[in-house]
Amino acid sequence: MEAHARAERLTELTADVSITARPFFERYGFVVKAKQHPVMVGVQLTNYAMTKNLLGN
Repeated sequence: MEAHARAERLTELTADVSITARPFFERYGFVVKAKQHPVMVGVQLTNYAMTKNLLGN
């Protein structure tokens, strides 16, 4: 996905990731921009809005 984004000259990747997935994304250079609390089927969850800058990497 990152290679495709770079080929398309995108400058940033974004993802909304679960608590469990956060370490995986951080390992690949994503940083947390915001902690979020969406409600799904009446249950409040916690996830993270993350981004990865593709410029200069």
